[in-house]
Amino acid sequence: MRRSRSPRLSIGTGRLPTAIPGGRGFRRRWPVMAILALSALFLAVAAVFPARGAEFVSGDDARVAASRTVDDDLYMTGADAVIAGTVTGDAIVLSQDLIVDGTVERSLMAAGESIVVTGSVGHAARLAGREIRISGRIEGDVLAAGSEVMIEDGATVTGDLIVSAGTLTVRGSVGGDVRGNANEALLDGEIGGDTDINAADLTLGPGARLARDLRYTSPDEADVDPLAIVTGATERDEPVAGASRVASVSISSQGWQWVRLVVALFSGLVLVLLLPRAVRGAAESVRRRLGPSLLLGIGMFIVIPIVSIILMITLIGLPIGLILLFVYFSILFLSEIFVGTAIGRFILPDSWGDQGRGYNLLAMALGVVILGALRFLPLPGIGFLIAALTAVIGLGAVLLAVRRRTGMSLAPTATPYSGPGPGYY
Repeated sequence: MRRSRSPRLSIGTGRLPTAIPGGRGFRRRWPVMAILALSALFLAVAAVFPARGAEFVSGDDARVAASRTVDDDLYMTGADAVIAGTVTGDAIVLSQDLIVDGTVERSLMAAGESIVVTGSVGHAARLAGREIRISGRIEGDVLAAGSEVMIEDGATVTGDLIVSAGTLTVRGSVGGDVRGNANEALLDGEIGGDTDINAADLTLGPGARLARDLRYTSPDEADVDPLAIVTGATERDEPVAGASRVASVSISSQGWQWVRLVVALFSGLVLVLLLPRAVRGAAESVRRRLGPSLLLGIGMFIVIPIVSIILMITLIGLPIGLILLFVYFSILFLSEIFVGTAIGRFILPDSWGDQGRGYNLLAMALGVVILGALRFLPLPGIGFLIAALTAVIGLGAVLLAVRRRTGMSLAPTATPYSGPGPGYY
């Protein structure tokens, strides 16, 4: 049954709804989603309000030159991204490779294949990537998830270091606590707070200076160099029976799930800000035509690659086939954003004004967080199942949205279109 839609209020007017609809369906759903909604609200509100005066930089070689100052927040996307100048606000970056050798005066949030910070960050850094290297100065906490996380010699993190990694190396200085998971962890620098590490293999190098307690969970005793100093108490916990054998797999899997979640949130942020109507149209296709979206997505998931390969066999059709494949994989990559936005729009009350960017940013963040939480469930194959369903539903929804806007027919029926215009419906 289609829900009745209350009068909408635009976020751009500055007016807030006086009451949240208390319908039976909404009351039944909100207890399950409350915590996730609060998390998503924080992400969306933090993103949408500063974005009004933000600067966007994109391209294969996105760059802020050393001589340049971005006097606001920075949103950057590109294959190779470099921040050599100064950013007075936050920097939010989605790229394959990122180098920060300039200054970000507020927080840095980045996701990519490789992230290197040799400059300075004025507040927290939240990073997700395969390789994360910090040799500069972070004036706040560092939250990092990746296969390899390195706090190099000479680096300074004034706050806490919270990490999920395959390999963790700390040779620099951490002013606060060090907490998290790693398959292999090497502590060979100064740590001002407590250290609480879950690691299959923990080593304290000769340069380790732990000012407070060391607590670690590992199947084996830590390898402690005679020159290492632990000022507080040292406590070792045994891992849960059987956990040590799969520790590296689970840590790596969880780390990449966090990477995927952060990348989806960053991608959704950029997409909703730049193409709000496209995101909203695809999300509404998911909400109102879920069955057709799923069926069409399954069919096109198979058909489009075959057609692309056939086109690429001929010299004339090669560029068309390549473009078609590029669009195909782009939609599959972004499908989590469309499906997540649909989930969020289904949960949030319509009276908040569901046409504005703020509403759809909140809906996107809420839905993407829910999909990410489902992938963390300890069920065999759940991650693959969620990814597969999201991909085919998102693909079908985009095609339906394109058909609706252009009037094209993807599958003609026997009933002709009697009015003006070509084709069949």
